[in-house]
Amino acid sequence: MPELIQRFDAVRQRTQQLAEPLSAEDACVQSMPDASPAKWHLAHTTWFFETFVLGQEPPFDPGSPRFQCNK
Repeated sequence: MPELIQRFDAVRQRTQQLAEPLSAEDACVQSMPDASPAKWHLAHTTWFFETFVLGQEPPFDPGSPRFQCNK
């Protein structure tokens, strides 16, 4: 599990570096029907890791159940 957490942290840090130059407006606006805003992608990749990677390993705690859309 420690290696998995380290990998998750590395991927998350790189993702944040890629998104860093974006303004708040860049992250929130869907400029065209076939391009989702950056904050959607950040949230979706976090959800993916939590659901399919970290969630498979106890003692992972995803936090409040009210924020879990798959339960």
